[in-house]
Amino acid sequence: MNSLRLVFGGVVLAAVAAGLAGADMIPAEKSNLDRAELSRMNEVEARYGIFEPEPLMDDSDPFETLESAAEAGEPVRLAQAPTPEPVPEEDVAEEEPSELAPAPPAVREADDYSPPSLEQRIDLDAIELEPFYQRLEARAPRDEIPLTLEECIRRALDSNLDIQIMSLSPMKSAADIMAARGEFDPRGTGSIMYTRSQQQASSQTVVFGGITSIEDYRTRGQAGIGGRLPWGTQYDLSLLVEREENTFNFFIEEWSGGLTVSLTQPLLRGRGRRVNLARVRMAQNSEEAAEYQLKLQVMSSLAEVIKAYWDLVGATEERRVRQSSMTNAERLLALNEKRLEIGTGAAIDVVQARAGLAARQSDVITAMGAVSDATNRLRTLLNVRPGELLQERRIIPVDRPYPDPVDIDVDTSMARALEMRPELQSGQLAIENAQINKAVARNDLLPQLDVGGTVFQGGRGPDKDDVFTGIRERRDDSYSVNIQGSVPIGNRTARGQFQRSRIEESEAERQLEKTRQDIMLTVRTALTAIETNQTLVESSRQSRTLQEVNVAAEEKRLELGLTSSYMVLDIQDDLTAAQSQEVQAVINLEKAFVDLRLAEGSLLDELGIEFVPPEPEPTVRFVRSVVPFIDKE
Repeated sequence: MNSLRLVFGGVVLAAVAAGLAGADMIPAEKSNLDRAELSRMNEVEARYGIFEPEPLMDDSDPFETLESAAEAGEPVRLAQAPTPEPVPEEDVAEEEPSELAPAPPAVREADDYSPPSLEQRIDLDAIELEPFYQRLEARAPRDEIPLTLEECIRRALDSNLDIQIMSLSPMKSAADIMAARGEFDPRGTGSIMYTRSQQQASSQTVVFGGITSIEDYRTRGQAGIGGRLPWGTQYDLSLLVEREENTFNFFIEEWSGGLTVSLTQPLLRGRGRRVNLARVRMAQNSEEAAEYQLKLQVMSSLAEVIKAYWDLVGATEERRVRQSSMTNAERLLALNEKRLEIGTGAAIDVVQARAGLAARQSDVITAMGAVSDATNRLRTLLNVRPGELLQERRIIPVDRPYPDPVDIDVDTSMARALEMRPELQSGQLAIENAQINKAVARNDLLPQLDVGGTVFQGGRGPDKDDVFTGIRERRDDSYSVNIQGSVPIGNRTARGQFQRSRIEESEAERQLEKTRQDIMLTVRTALTAIETNQTLVESSRQSRTLQEVNVAAEEKRLELGLTSSYMVLDIQDDLTAAQSQEVQAVINLEKAFVDLRLAEGSLLDELGIEFVPPEPEPTVRFVRSVVPFIDKE
């Protein structure tokens, strides 16, 4: 204690000595100026209670003063030297400026100091909150319509444009099958021709026959049917009937004609059902692949709709969190205004509360915009048209996420994905089509070697029935057999096509392997997302609970005057952030489960939906298709 007294005593004596020594060294003109300024400062300190000037008592003991102040718990003030009276400026002798020294700068007397008042510096109405409530009232929600997740799924199956567009692919493939089978449709042919000719007879005819000119009138009719069989056989059946009148038969009608049957069978190139039905088989595989693609599109579209629904739920919950935060800020503002009214609070607390409320109002507006965006996206996926209730009214999601902790097994999910994913079946069909193309290209490498034959039976007579009688009785009979072949020199076209088919087969196999790896990666990613979000849900839930307790405690401290509005607002922000994180974590967990079911290919089974491929649309009837001037639609 004695050492402390010695230290404080030394400090006081050193300060007094320094002040006296400094005062003696001040020039006269500046001494008066500084003393006047010091006098004004003392008046300000005495007026506002900053420091009360006390006369310096020579007989006082500084150690006793320090000790008594410390025991009483009062602040220690050092005694100040008596302030001399200010000297009027007109009494101060003005010195002539010296030629050697520059003239000192003119000194302007300072205005009387007036400390700023808190009430004058802070405008409690500077932050206007009413415009927000007016805009909020202007954006009042329209009539509401509840919407469940099941209703969204049913609506998406019926109206989603992506599903509708993809559902046309199997129908196009069915039309391709019909067109491919049309290669084996019989082709009916027919012709009628009338010929009249007149020419000068040759000299021999004139000499021996006495005929100077030859006239010929001929009517010819032919009908036939031909086509190709799946084995590559080409057939043709034709009937010829001809009526003739000429100079030689004295213009007497004569009928002739017959039935001709022709067959051609490839022996090398173009032989066999495998080659000739290749296009049909590829069209059938394409139809099956289109059905798998449609199933994948249905799952993907439903997954988007479900996730969009949960996004709307999350945006709605986020808006509720922001509105709750704004309500807390309103309650804090009311509390600070009440404390200011009764004299226990400060105006700065009110301003801080108003600023915090304005910031939370902006957050509410942003959250409302997010709800609108999520609603519009859901409407787009559901193909909601203008005038419908879902378009005219505000959608209120009914379902809420309740993700239950489930045990997930990587091996089970992998096996299910490799068995159920439509892309793998589509990839296998692509390999089959590549193999079919390769078989056709291999057959095209062979030379063209065909064997064919023709049989004719007919008749001739003055009546048309003689023709059919001759066909039946084989009056005119002939047949022929032929073998023809060809081989392109170099055969580069067939060799190039075969090489391309081999590359396409290898490409399809590698594409299938890549698809398999992508599916496995997607499954692992979905499983990781589930594990991560399960942990985030639990941690954010605990964080939110702790922040609620923290906010309640800090608001209680504010009521007791132990903290400031700034600290309460800061802790309320922490609570809002924790609530937002919990909402987002729960929504992300629900979406992660949807992604896992989609990655496994089991989403439709989980929803209880049975996939049925669409039925092909009826085609135009044969008669209607060939009759002109009739609408084919």
